[in-house]
Amino acid sequence: MISRAEPSFPLYNQIMENLEAYVAEIRESYREKAQALGDIYIENFSYLHAYIREGKGIKIFKGIFKGSELPAVIVGAGPSLDQHVEALKASKDNCFIICLDAAYPVLEKNGIQPHCIVCLDHSDRQWFNFKDRDLQGTFVMLSTTIHPLTFDEVRRSKGRVLWFNIADGSTPVCKAISKMSGGKGALYPGSLTSSGAMQLAIWMGIEKMAFIGHDLCYLDLNKGYSEEVSEDKKNFQKMTKIDRDLIPFPDINGKEVMTHESFVTFYGWINETSQTMWPSVQLFNCSGQGILHGPKIVQMSFDNFLKYHGRQDLGEEATKFMNELWIAYRNQLDDIIDVEPIEPN
Repeated sequence: MISRAEPSFPLYNQIMENLEAYVAEIRESYREKAQALGDIYIENFSYLHAYIREGKGIKIFKGIFKGSELPAVIVGAGPSLDQHVEALKASKDNCFIICLDAAYPVLEKNGIQPHCIVCLDHSDRQWFNFKDRDLQGTFVMLSTTIHPLTFDEVRRSKGRVLWFNIADGSTPVCKAISKMSGGKGALYPGSLTSSGAMQLAIWMGIEKMAFIGHDLCYLDLNKGYSEEVSEDKKNFQKMTKIDRDLIPFPDINGKEVMTHESFVTFYGWINETSQTMWPSVQLFNCSGQGILHGPKIVQMSFDNFLKYHGRQDLGEEATKFMNELWIAYRNQLDDIIDVEPIEPN
């Protein structure tokens, strides 16, 4: 929880006294901007419609880990990720790793293969995260509004693609795409890919999850990402976020940090949904810094999360289980294709 003892910046009292209204205003502003993405969603979906219709959705993994003690680790690409890579590598078989697309190059370089990669950004910038990678055996969860270049690189890298829709009833385009995609399963929009990763864990039946690499702010205006993230992505973030539109916000220690409205929107989303939609889910921020805090978010070191909540070899068992289910599903499709046609009377 935030310490209110010693305000560390001029707007602290003003923001803390009206934190809910402050966050709500930022979320509404961001929501209006997001609704303007309809034309881009339509364009992307129109290119990929045939692949999406014939492809599989996240529905095949719904509830597969319900009732298990399997914990999830949601990996973001913030600067603090560099502090936790070795611990994750040492315990990768004891947890279920869900990786945001931007963080994948960091994990790959360190020999960590996540169970799932989530990508929902509609822009043409995410393809570089998959370029010249080996994704064989990795499940890549793609939004049905993803950019065609991103899908193309995932396919070249032999990733196992599972599609999902964006469950935004206030956006007619999202409602239409959900109907035209053939029912793949849907996740609610929460401004960041992190929201999709969290929901994917819940979708699979996992109710205990840690966040690492989720700084969601800029403690150093010259360092917005983990060291291994591409220079192009770092430069883009610097030009579009760090160099413009930053706002103050209290971090996990109640100190001033500069952040972006997209991060505050996610902050509002996760605090709202964790108390209303998914009250049984246990959330742990193990990033060690940043703005990911709230009534339902426990601040804990990553080492302690792995010590107390990691489960010996359950991550490895999860991999085998998902592979078996994937193969069974593929065989089922083959059986359907091989059925003899019905002779007309």
